[in-house]
Parts: sequence; structure tokens; C-alpha cells
Amino acid sequence: MYDSMPQIDLCRQRDFGAVVSGAFELLRQEFKPLMRALLLIAGPFVLLSIIVSIAAQLSIGEMAFEPDVNADPNDLLMEFAYWTTAVVTMPVVLLSAFFSTLAYWVVLWIGYLYAHLYVEKGSGISVEDITGAMFANVGMLVFVPIFISIVLTIAFMCCTIPGLYLLPIMLLLPILKLDRHDLDFSGALSAVFNIIKDNWWFSFGLIIIMGILAYVLNLIFQLPLFLVALMDGINGSDLSSDPVYLSVLTTISSLGTFCFVVIALAFAVHYYNLRERRDATGLMNRIDDINDDEGDDAASSDAFFRAEPNPDQADAGGQDEQDDTNRFRPPSEPGRGTDDSDPDSQKS
Repeated sequence: MYDSMPQIDLCRQRDFGAVVSGAFELLRQEFKPLMRALLLIAGPFVLLSIIVSIAAQLSIGEMAFEPDVNADPNDLLMEFAYWTTAVVTMPVVLLSAFFSTLAYWVVLWIGYLYAHLYVEKGSGISVEDITGAMFANVGMLVFVPIFISIVLTIAFMCCTIPGLYLLPIMLLLPILKLDRHDLDFSGALSAVFNIIKDNWWFSFGLIIIMGILAYVLNLIFQLPLFLVALMDGINGSDLSSDPVYLSVLTTISSLGTFCFVVIALAFAVHYYNLRERRDATGLMNRIDDINDDEGDDAASSDAFFRAEPNPDQADAGGQDEQDDTNRFRPPSEPGRGTDDSDPDSQKS
């Protein structure tokens, strides 16, 4: 089915609107295999983040029952229970944040890998293709998110401006490292700074637009949780703290994690756009393909005209031609000998 679809040429120059439309065109064409990969590969990580998030929210709910300030100060049992809950809750909250971040990164990596494999192999990427690429690049898949998280955390803690400046650069780093796997990490950093040097505002604007789109899509899954919390505030109920309701609402809201794959697809398309602007790699590949096709056609024509006939067929063909000549030669008139103009006849 995928072979009948026209191949999207990602390796070409695009303006801002073409980058955004190219990302959604790729998402539309490859929706089923991409969603299958997200559910089968990123799904377990999202499910794990849901479980830990539910546990963290229930623990936080237990912490809400603070000890009464008017209670007997010698009643240490309630104080001990409160601080025990707090000590247990903090690691669960940290684990929830860790697994949520891990789920987001797995979704982003699948988007980067899918776009990279699409350029390499074409449409209809299978789950096995993506898992094989993940295992082949497992070191990079672990190290790059850690590096980006540390750099962006330090940059935003120091000042907002360095963090904003580095954000589009860091989002281009994973796809560049996939495409330029021959570069070491320092070489990849240098290459990503060079490729974005004259296109930073382009890249930053892409973050804003795609971030808004991903956030709006994510809000659709957050809407049930928001409505239940609003009803709790209006009616004075406590549905959002009920374990059953909390589990269902957290599961629905966590499905919005998959929406952030559009950011990875957009920056993958943007990377190939920047690479084409700088190196014209796609144009050179198309020229080489045209030259190869012309060379094959010329070789076929040359082989056709140089083909030698079979000797047996040539002799048979000559004999048939001679028989046809004799068959249509008019017979000699009676009483007429050979032609007088024939020198041999005159001699005889």
C-alpha cells in the first residue's frame, strides 16, 4: 500500500511554511506505521510513567492531611506519620518526573529515527527497522538526551536567554548525529552550530509554532482532567482524588505525550532543508541519478547496435535471399541464348 504513495522529497530547500507542511505531510502519509511504532516502542515507557505518576499523585494526596496545629504537641505519632509520608513521597515524585521525561524522549527519538529512515529507505518503515536502528545507536540515544537536559537546565538556570538560544540547536543535534554518524560528539556539536548559524531565527520560530501545535494537541487529552477538576471546584466533590477516576484521567492525559512527535518530525524536515541549503546533497544525488540513468540508456543502445548476428542465421538468411532472387528472375525466352552483350558469351 505504501509503495503506491508518492515519495516525499525531504532533501530539498524549503521556506518556513513548507517545513511545517512537510512535517504534517510526512505524518499524514506515514500515520499508521508511525503510530504503530509509537504504541509498540514508546507505549511501555508511557505506561510506566502513568503508573508512577498515579502513585505520586496518591502520595501527594496523603501528604495533604497535615497534622493539626491545635493537637497535643506531645502526640508524636501523627507528626511521625506525616514526615514518613513526605520522605516516601519525594522519591516517587522524582521517579514520576524521570519516567515522564524518558517517555517524551523516546517519542522524540522515534520521530527522528523515522524521518532518517524515511530518507534512507523510503515509506513504510517497520517497527523492526526502528528497533534495529535504536539498538545500533543505543549509546547515542542515551548520551544525547542526558547532555541536552544538563545543558538546557544549566542554561535556563543561569539566564533565560542562553536557554532560548541553545534550544533550537539542541533539537537539531539528534537528527544531525543520526545523519552524520561518522562524526564524534564534538564534531557533531561544531556541525550543528555551523548549520544553524544563519538560520537561528528560522529555527526558533519553528520551535514556537510546533510547540504551540503540540501543546494544543496535548490539551485535547488533558481536557477530561481539567473538566473533572473544575467540577470538583464548583460542586465541592472530590472525584479527582478517587483512585479509579485518577487512574483513568491520568491515563487519558498521558496519551498526549505522543503528540510531541510532530516536533521531532518538523526539526528532521528542517535539518534536511538546512543541509540542502549548505551542501546541496539532495540536488547532487538527483544529478547523479540522472547521469546513471543516461549512462544505462547509452550502454543499452550501444549494446543493441553492436550486437553481432549469429553466423548460422547469417548464412541461412543469405541463402534465403539468394533463393528469393532466383525465384523472381524472369526465365530466358525460347530460342534465345545468352545475352550478346555478355563478354563470356561472345568468347564462346
